[in-house]
Amino acid sequence: MSCSLRHLLLFGFAFAQCQLADAQTNEFRGMWVNAWNTGLQNASQVTTLVNQLRAGKFNAVIPQVRRRGDTLYNSHYEPHATGTTPANFDALGDLIGKAHDTNAGQYIEVHAWLVTYHIWSGATNATTPPQADHPLRLHPDWLLQDVNTNFFIGNQYTFDPGHPEVQRHTFNVAMDIVTNYNVDGLNFDYIRYSATTEGYNPVTVARFNRRYGRTGQPTTTDPLWKQFRRDQITGLLRKIYLNVLAVRPGVKVSADTITWAPGPVNDAQWYSSASAWNSVLQDWRGWMEEGILDLNIPMNYFRETTNATDYVNWMNFAKDHQFNRQTVIGPGTYLNSESNAIVQMRKVRELSPGGKSAVGVCGYDYNTPYLNGSGQFATFQTYLTSSPNAFDPLSPALFAQPATVPVMPWKVTPTKGHLKGTIYSDDPTNGLDGAVISLTGPVSRAQTNDATGFYGFVDLPPGNYAVQASFPGYASASTNVTVSVGTVATRDLPLGLQGPPAIVAQPESRTNYNGTPVAFAVSATGTAPLAFQWRKNGADLANATNASHGISAIAPGDAGGYTVVITNGFGAITSAVATLTVIVPPPNTRTVPLWNLGPGARSYLTTGSTERGLAFNPANNHLLLVSRAGASSSSVYVLNSTNGADLHTLNNGSGIIAGGTYAVNLVGVAEDGAVFVGNLTVNGTTTAFRLYRWANDNSGTTPTIAFSGDPFPSSAERWGDTLDVRGAGTNTQIVIGSRSGTNVVVFTTANGTTFTPIPVAISGGANSMFGLGIAFGAGNTLWGKQNNSPLRQASFNLAAGTGTVLQSFGPPLVVTGVAAIGVSTNLNLLGGVALETPDNFQLYNLPLNDAPSLIETNAFPTDNPNANGTGAVAFGGNYVFALDSNNGLIALQILPSTPLPGQFQLIARLPDGRVHLAWSGDANFTYALDVSSNLWFWSELAQVVSSNGGFEFFDVATSNQPQRFYRTRN
Repeated sequence: MSCSLRHLLLFGFAFAQCQLADAQTNEFRGMWVNAWNTGLQNASQVTTLVNQLRAGKFNAVIPQVRRRGDTLYNSHYEPHATGTTPANFDALGDLIGKAHDTNAGQYIEVHAWLVTYHIWSGATNATTPPQADHPLRLHPDWLLQDVNTNFFIGNQYTFDPGHPEVQRHTFNVAMDIVTNYNVDGLNFDYIRYSATTEGYNPVTVARFNRRYGRTGQPTTTDPLWKQFRRDQITGLLRKIYLNVLAVRPGVKVSADTITWAPGPVNDAQWYSSASAWNSVLQDWRGWMEEGILDLNIPMNYFRETTNATDYVNWMNFAKDHQFNRQTVIGPGTYLNSESNAIVQMRKVRELSPGGKSAVGVCGYDYNTPYLNGSGQFATFQTYLTSSPNAFDPLSPALFAQPATVPVMPWKVTPTKGHLKGTIYSDDPTNGLDGAVISLTGPVSRAQTNDATGFYGFVDLPPGNYAVQASFPGYASASTNVTVSVGTVATRDLPLGLQGPPAIVAQPESRTNYNGTPVAFAVSATGTAPLAFQWRKNGADLANATNASHGISAIAPGDAGGYTVVITNGFGAITSAVATLTVIVPPPNTRTVPLWNLGPGARSYLTTGSTERGLAFNPANNHLLLVSRAGASSSSVYVLNSTNGADLHTLNNGSGIIAGGTYAVNLVGVAEDGAVFVGNLTVNGTTTAFRLYRWANDNSGTTPTIAFSGDPFPSSAERWGDTLDVRGAGTNTQIVIGSRSGTNVVVFTTANGTTFTPIPVAISGGANSMFGLGIAFGAGNTLWGKQNNSPLRQASFNLAAGTGTVLQSFGPPLVVTGVAAIGVSTNLNLLGGVALETPDNFQLYNLPLNDAPSLIETNAFPTDNPNANGTGAVAFGGNYVFALDSNNGLIALQILPSTPLPGQFQLIARLPDGRVHLAWSGDANFTYALDVSSNLWFWSELAQVVSSNGGFEFFDVATSNQPQRFYRTRN
């Protein structure tokens, strides 16, 4: 019963009963903390927040860490919110560390509060988000529309819950927190529609019509359409709940649920008049009954002076509908005076008419704990912990004693298990939307899966079950699964299309070099079994009866048109023609293959775009490769450059390598053997570019931070896709190029260990001209490359911070498909990874004052797509190494160049009898000058060398010679 002063006057026995009820030591005591006011903007505010919560004997906090598609934590999917200090302040991480520190006081649970579907608001910014990578700017096609096709609704932009990509993105956002932060819970706010007039994104409407055989636009009141929209929200929550349970079973999933007036008192009123069910399509009663919420937090925001009955009715309804889960009541204390806020908080402890209780209370909110009490939480908490006082005449105080958070038995001592999976068609990434899943065993259940193909069943008695899935037009499939106590079993089911074969993906034409492997593949659906027969130029090929057909080393005779005939019991279909063109390149004259490694040859060489950086160490002839795959992710692998043998990986140190879209991406080595590795940041203003240094590439050497920050302040550019190193010690220079602008940054050092960035603005080029390839040239020059753009040479002036494009070279001199590049100024060579068909390595002569010329091409071990255009080229001694992401690594030995034959420019007798000879040839090459009197017998006259390609000699032995012939010899 309520323990107000009025009750005490009327019932003399009530006081003792209230004392008993109020002396709670096991209850949830929380506060929401919004991200727009104080509390989470910097480390000092977080410290104050935690200290005040402990002083108020609170044991839980729900901080808003996802506002509107922007975050107060380090997200892999969304940009950081503005307004924090520093700009990338990790409020969630800081709060967890302080709230969980039991040396400083009571453990406080941290439940990360996410705004689920609202993605931007007019209150935030009247136009669009400032961050280029904000999801609203990246995916405006995901926006919710109302029945009149409006996007900006109620001062909000909102993502449509029925769009499959919204479901995937929101799921990824949630799991990103669970897997990277030690949160105690996930709390979902605005996990609903705002009105029944919403949800009309064309993709969502098309899904509804396809499932129910409808056309046109459903009406706002259509019961089937309303239930379809409820199911979209339920499906997302179910997917998150089960996956959180599988990854971190202790994490509690909660939702802030709707309680608008009037408050229901029974199930009939829930379905007939409750706003949650009818107006915003949020079936939180069903979520509790199914068990896909651990904690229901109804936002019981009512003024005690005007809506006390609605407050009590909703509170009692929530208490009576906990099923096998828990409810925390969330009063809107900000709507009530200090005294009425406490009255409502005390009411939470009362039993419902059904004899049920809530497990605690969560007030909204920390910044305004009572009406007109902005910033007064420190004052408010004293009213909760000491009484009687001016606003609470009862004793003991509401939070007189510390309390522990009630345990959740289904998590601590579970008696049931769970099942999840995906129903898909041709591959696991292609989920079937709307498949029906039937479960039979100790209990029987059925479900329609979500837009991503996901299904899941919660709280199953342990035992053996049969799972069957069906989808219109597909053959049903079934499997068996054992459900064990406290675990989440996973069963995915592929369904085959019923009927004759249908080709999903045609075999593609290929152009390959002679001697390289080639494979054709087809993807088809249809009733199994499917039979395949490959043909060349219309004739069947022997033993070519699989979905793919490969040739290990092609020859010119393999060129032709390839097709595949696919048959089953319903019919046959013939694929489109895939043409194989065989290129027989001219023989190599400057390189000899040394060794190569294809994808799969090592755990860190994959087809998943994981390998990026490559560098040669001149101090010990080692080769260094950066990959994010393999036994240890984000590692630098050290190889023997002469045979490709694995040696070891670089030591990542303790907590040194961190931050960025990729923690490590490219590598370079100075002439003294010092190793430099850079991370990748898509925006240097919001995420630091970090440069790491190892003194050498020994396995025990630990890294240091050579630089961390924005290398080109205020430019907000992407850095780390390109990197090159030259020099040694204090003369070391490191250059990186922008992927999103025309700028470069040259790092210099005064001590050889820490580096200072010098921004250089390059004029006369185009955006991203150094985006995929950058290399130092001779002197203060650079070479840069981006796929589908010319090769550019630029000069730079570090003192002025400026540079200019000197010359550009496109086809036919340099193919536009060249992306990653490397330059050897010693050998006057440039190497490039060409993204062609097939991908290949191209070697170019690079004269000092002339255009580059192609010498030869070399194929990579495979020709898988390299959509990112990434790779690297490294010269070292008389070797060159090339890496093409997804296609492996090749090593080549560079042969001495064959010099040009000497071309005589002058043969003249001088007045003193001497003969003056002049010829042109290769610079720095020694030519033999031969002489003959009869063109039959020759003798060597001299050996002549020149540094500039111009040669001359004076023959003094010409007296008494009737005739004299000359020739040069290489």
